[in-house]
Amino acid sequence: MATGTPDRKCPCCQSTNLRYGSITDNACFRPIDSRWFSVNYPIAAFVCLDCGFLGHYLDAAQVQRLRGKTP
Repeated sequence: MATGTPDRKCPCCQSTNLRYGSITDNACFRPIDSRWFSVNYPIAAFVCLDCGFLGHYLDAAQVQRLRGKTP
């Protein structure tokens, strides 16, 4: 997971009053072309404390790792 909080804004209300966390129960992103034993990418999450929007994203390091993969 990320060390520290990224600079993000709520896509609904543009607030920066966000609380960061993760999706539980081993929920991960797996690219469609992955093999059975491929690496999964843990999902990070945030909730806007002003409007309640709940969003999720991949940590920047995970995105970079995914970019290095070829289909």
